[in-house]
Amino acid sequence: MYLKTYHINHVTQYPYRVKDHDDGGGYHTHTPAEGDIKRQGTPNNAQSRNAMEAGIEDAHVAVSLLGLDYYRMRRIYDAHNALMDSEVLGETKDVTLTNKDTFPFNTTLTTAVSVALQKNRKNLFYTVEASLKSKTGGEVGEIRVTDKTLNGFKLSFDGSAKTVVVTIRVKGGMT
Repeated sequence: MYLKTYHINHVTQYPYRVKDHDDGGGYHTHTPAEGDIKRQGTPNNAQSRNAMEAGIEDAHVAVSLLGLDYYRMRRIYDAHNALMDSEVLGETKDVTLTNKDTFPFNTTLTTAVSVALQKNRKNLFYTVEASLKSKTGGEVGEIRVTDKTLNGFKLSFDGSAKTVVVTIRVKGGMT
């Protein structure tokens, strides 16, 4: 863990005063002549600078680890939401059922329409809600859901209508 260093300014009687010494050949040496030291400041050397660099590096590592954990948790959260969407919201589609016989016969009872699910279920504990969207040529009667499997089911109706469009919603079966 990084131990914070509290930096203190070096305070002298004459902070910017220097003694000038002529070295000859156009060269001069400037030696600080600051007077009395009123407060000793924090040294500006490799040891104090490297401690600061180590602290900055530790902070970057910590942020990187937090970022990785965030993305890991985000994937878990997204997977959970996708599962819950399948469980609670379900999938919806329209299915058209066509009766080729005349009343009182109905071909959808003997050759039900197979409906494939977009997402396979893990068990058969899913519900299929069917609502009538449109019909032509008679009455619908009862809409029947049979032969449920993990990847679909069969749909039929027992009325005299020629064409029936049903909106189905499938919920559950994912846990």
